[in-house]
Amino acid sequence: MMAPRLPPGCVQRPALLERLCARPAHGLTVVTAPAGFGKTTLLAEWSEALSEQKHPVAWLSLDGEDDDPQQFGAYLVAAFSRTSGDIARQAQQLLGHDELTPIKTIISVLLNGIAASGLCVFLVLDDVDRLTAKPVLAVVSRLLRYAPENLHVLLGARGEPALTLGQLRTPEKIMRLGVDDLRFSIDEAQAYFDQTGAVPLDRTSVALLNEATEGWVAGLQLACLALSQAGDTAKVATNLAGNSSVIDRYLNDTVLAHLPPPMLKFLMHTSILERLTPAVCDAIMGSGGGSGAKLDWLERHNVFIRPLDDRHEWYRYHALFSDALRRRLVRQMPRELPVLHHRASQWFAGAHLWREAVRHALAAGELEQAAQWIENCAIEMLERGEPHTLPGEGPPARALLQRFRQIAEDVSTVETAYVDRLLAAFDDACGSPAASPTTVESAPVSADILSAREFEVLNHVACGLSNKEIGRSLKLAPETVKWHLKNIFEKLNVSSRIEAVQKVLGLGVGEDRAAM
Repeated sequence: MMAPRLPPGCVQRPALLERLCARPAHGLTVVTAPAGFGKTTLLAEWSEALSEQKHPVAWLSLDGEDDDPQQFGAYLVAAFSRTSGDIARQAQQLLGHDELTPIKTIISVLLNGIAASGLCVFLVLDDVDRLTAKPVLAVVSRLLRYAPENLHVLLGARGEPALTLGQLRTPEKIMRLGVDDLRFSIDEAQAYFDQTGAVPLDRTSVALLNEATEGWVAGLQLACLALSQAGDTAKVATNLAGNSSVIDRYLNDTVLAHLPPPMLKFLMHTSILERLTPAVCDAIMGSGGGSGAKLDWLERHNVFIRPLDDRHEWYRYHALFSDALRRRLVRQMPRELPVLHHRASQWFAGAHLWREAVRHALAAGELEQAAQWIENCAIEMLERGEPHTLPGEGPPARALLQRFRQIAEDVSTVETAYVDRLLAAFDDACGSPAASPTTVESAPVSADILSAREFEVLNHVACGLSNKEIGRSLKLAPETVKWHLKNIFEKLNVSSRIEAVQKVLGLGVGEDRAAM
């Protein structure tokens, strides 16, 4: 019944506090975010600010044991009694006289006491999504529906509370803060590392870590612990996006261990995707369908997923979350991987999304199929006059490039010099134009070794772009692009851009435009 103490080195977030202060009258504030985004810390910071202004603030941190209406009512009265005895005196007397007093009566008397106080009163219900029983949800709904004008309620939750908020408040009376609001900016990340003082970091280093964690506060805290041991910013950022047992343990304890088994299986199987839509998820899961409902559930419960469009047709997982799921999939179901990638490649090919079709075909070990789809993609782009977006997927198949070169000679919009560079780079890498076709034993490595961002950078490298051009395309600083390339080289054990592209994407790239 007390707000948690603010942790040492807590970063002040004045912009968010200012938004909370601009709350609508007789309104409701809902703060939802996955574990580790600083939701509770923000509410505690605001609660402290309100208390300093002499406003009564009642706080309840909820858990599954509070899923009882009588117990919830008693805790609620006790929370208001702690902040102001006068507000809850009559309700407290009722409970003291008869603990079985109907909860509706208790709530009515409590709300009357709040209204009569004439004070601006606040109630924080943290982790309100843990309440699931209909009787206790009915009590919370009654509390919100009949709240007096001077009571403002704040709900903190990891997912959307099981309350019909739209029926309890009009949209203009509800203020919402979500994961995008709670992500740390580079300035806030810089303030955090400055206050912890573990290892001094310049702004470029902070930007690398903030990008690797996507502004996830818990991820930055884990990075800080790792820095105190390693001291190498680039190495720590690589580990966060790659092989990190610390991240895995955190996510398992706070998120994965609490999910229903069917939902955990869905997350693991679909983690191979860079972006998700119900149809491709259905194809991957193989039978039963229902992926649309699962994606909706994950979004409502804020399980590290975010929509990529306004219509909520495409989604993606948080990069660190996706990486952790893939590692779990490799550990627990390694034989499933080729099957899952095959299903994904077939669906993307059917949708004429060749770039993703090829990536999954390669991961499934289906090299000939990948080569055929590269040609399909090249032909489609030639017909659209888009030679500069030739994808960099596929095994090093000189015959394929030669066929594309022949096609290019007949299309005036194609910059044939680009294809010449591809052929020349392939010759340099393989030693001679007569190099034998790639066998399964020398197949490119699985793209799963790279993070989604690293694979995206490598795709741009395969198109012959320089670091500056890649940065403009992906809205990254050239230093960040260079850092991604350094990580790619280390993961693939290569020393040049050509080798990296060849090893994962199987396609040579000229280095004359892409000097690091």
